[in-house]
Amino acid sequence: MFDETPRDFKRGRTRGLRAIYRQFEYKESGLLIELLEAKDRLLRVRLRKRETVPKSWLDASLEELGTRDRLKALSAKVTRTDRGDVVLNGVEVVPQGYRPYCGLNTLVMVARYLGLHLDEDWLAVAGKFKNTGSAAGSDMLGLYSSVAREARFNLNRVSDYDHEIVRRSIRAGMPVIVWRRWDRQRDRLHSQISREFEKGEDQRFERPSEEEMPSKKKRSPLHASVIVGYNDERREIVFLESWEGLSKPRRMLVNEISHTADLTFSFRP
Repeated sequence: MFDETPRDFKRGRTRGLRAIYRQFEYKESGLLIELLEAKDRLLRVRLRKRETVPKSWLDASLEELGTRDRLKALSAKVTRTDRGDVVLNGVEVVPQGYRPYCGLNTLVMVARYLGLHLDEDWLAVAGKFKNTGSAAGSDMLGLYSSVAREARFNLNRVSDYDHEIVRRSIRAGMPVIVWRRWDRQRDRLHSQISREFEKGEDQRFERPSEEEMPSKKKRSPLHASVIVGYNDERREIVFLESWEGLSKPRRMLVNEISHTADLTFSFRP
């Protein structure tokens, strides 16, 4: 039924994302069965035609494009609305379910937007991330850098929040990932103001006091969000979460994200 000897096949140009598949070929059919196994973590089986085996996680349609053409295509996804929003189109939510995978799923959201065929399960293996409720022992920062390189971009990381970097990134068609301190009450307010804005209302955030905002000092939980837009007049950012039921972008004051951000990741040529 199969060729006698299976073959190992590598996918991923970046060492940190490289996966080794074991390939079994159907005799006289040209079809391959690919087996990807990570001990106690992941078992994946895929059937594909022999001539379609990719060497990279990057979509084949982007492999031949130069950097200039790719940047032009990304910047074309930027929309400017009559209410002052500058927003990216095309970033799709990848829900994390009940797993503490916000840092992984937001990375998958950006990776897919940039043309990479990646998912959170393989990234968890590649980044040594275990579903324990903690990122201890993982290499999340290295994983973020590997994803950027696999997409043929560079990663810029700052240990706070720089709104000018965010504005430049969004205008260039590049989403930004922020690891920030999270609070349930503030989260509900983000949803409320966002719903009112969507209805055409002009309700605005009141500038929160330092006591109202989550922080590392208060041991507020760390959470990852994807910034996909901004509004200069309202002094807000527009962001997405990796949560089920929140496929529409929400809003937050620049002042708040500046106060609560621990790390900001942006992508550039």
